Amino acid sequence: MQQYYRQQDAVIQLANRQDLMSQLISPQCILPLRRDWEGIGEGLTGKGPEHIKTILNTWPFLAILGPPGTGKTTLIAHAILESFKRDSGLRILVTAQSHYALDNLAKRILKLLKEHNILNRLSVLRIASRMGRDKVDRAIKPYLIDQVTERTIRREKEFSFGSFNHEQLPKAARDVLSKWQSTMHEQTLDVEHKLLTGVNLLFATSGSSTDNQLRMNIGQKKFDWVIIDEAAKAWTTELLVPMTKGIRWTLVGDHKQLSAFNLEAMTKLLNHAQAMEDIELADFKNNHDSLLKSWNFFESLFDENILSQSSTDENTETRNKSVYGSAGNSITQSGLRKPLLFLNHQYRMSMGIHELVSNIFYQGNLNPGELVMNPDYCHNLKHPDFLRGRDLIWLDTGSLGEVAEEDGQKRFNVCEAQIVNRLLEIMNPQPNPEQLALLSPYRAQINEMSRHLTSNFHTSLSTVDAFQGQEADIAIISLVRNNRAPIDQQLLRLGFLTKPNRLNVLFSRARLLLVVVGAFAHFESAKETFWSDLCRLVEVNGNRIDVDKALPNFKPEMIKQ
Repeated sequence: MQQYYRQQDAVIQLANRQDLMSQLISPQCILPLRRDWEGIGEGLTGKGPEHIKTILNTWPFLAILGPPGTGKTTLIAHAILESFKRDSGLRILVTAQSHYALDNLAKRILKLLKEHNILNRLSVLRIASRMGRDKVDRAIKPYLIDQVTERTIRREKEFSFGSFNHEQLPKAARDVLSKWQSTMHEQTLDVEHKLLTGVNLLFATSGSSTDNQLRMNIGQKKFDWVIIDEAAKAWTTELLVPMTKGIRWTLVGDHKQLSAFNLEAMTKLLNHAQAMEDIELADFKNNHDSLLKSWNFFESLFDENILSQSSTDENTETRNKSVYGSAGNSITQSGLRKPLLFLNHQYRMSMGIHELVSNIFYQGNLNPGELVMNPDYCHNLKHPDFLRGRDLIWLDTGSLGEVAEEDGQKRFNVCEAQIVNRLLEIMNPQPNPEQLALLSPYRAQINEMSRHLTSNFHTSLSTVDAFQGQEADIAIISLVRNNRAPIDQQLLRLGFLTKPNRLNVLFSRARLLLVVVGAFAHFESAKETFWSDLCRLVEVNGNRIDVDKALPNFKPEMIKQ
């Protein structure tokens, strides 16, 4: 309920923010000033420097579509660096939905600021609720406001003790000083307020960016710039919580990955209401499209024309225009631009993985970066032989028969868990657990895989939802599903695996090697879904291998006949 009331307060504040409301209704930006930005994006390759200029020159609103591996975290970090280089008095609020994504961004930003000797000039804070403090990354905890407050009070006390010869002070002065020192810890709220008033760089999750947490209900000025990561995962009302705290906004996300919590269920409910002849549902029926747009604010900003135009334009002038608005209509009659930027160069996934992700989830609109095209960008596994020199393999379990299990709503696959463990056992050299991801769409399968692991890879286990925003050199995926439901009933056969967003996250986590463990024919049969194209691409590139051939000595403990 707390989140509901926070979002409700943000909606109320929106009524008094005509500047923000106009951007939500029709996002536009002032034409960029032609500034030099000498040396901007130092060390970055490709279009990195160009994109940083776009971010810095676009005011007051910008939405950045950043598919997996396109370097959005790096670009935001450099944009903040360049901003503080030119004005160390700025106040910037950086937010994200999850603590992990926020702290990952914070570490990158702080590291860059430190390398350029700017961090020591700035006041930096991290806000977290009492329940959220345990989720804050260890490297970021020193910036938590309670810890900074405690250190500030301690320094003040040490200064007051060391700056005076107490014996030479009059008794009245000693009494005043002693009383002040004894009451300093009672001034915690006042110190926190002063710290927040003077903060240059503040990190907080979207849900924690409230007036109360940021002390903005007692006269603080708005932030000069609000940057929101994971914007596509948030409801519009969730975005409003941090957005109402600033006068300039940059939203970063990817609507082709995981969406807002329960958005799918609400969309189904709205579609169901539209089909019903009920007078009480008339408002829902009449406003069906506008409601969907308001719920999918980030997605509604982008259309396929922008993606394809931005990908195919190679002429510099045309390409610069194409990242704004619809293709061929980037500048409005009022001289404003549509403030949209599509990052279409991918720097994480090696070529085989890149081609699959680009073609299946982004209509071929992602271009490989220089590193991705380098033939030396590969893993160092020497064994097993079928993985040597490959970056994408589908380990087909179809010959084992129907081996998936169901326990109520829980779904797991014992044989796939055993196969994953066996594969890890024979890998040489053994992967670093910190650079390995063992993934599945199902929590029950993660538990099953944990039960079968004989090596120390338990820290590498994660559901796909929990792993969004993370990456690893090697990712092994267990798909689980394999049942006897009729081919024309794909929902029964595949469940939520018919939805491409979650699978996009699943297939795009690996840098150097992606191993898919699953019954190939079961997914290939989904002719009306993306699975058909995905499996065809895997087959054409020779990336499928039967588990009997790959692991000839593997004997599963149990097979469901």
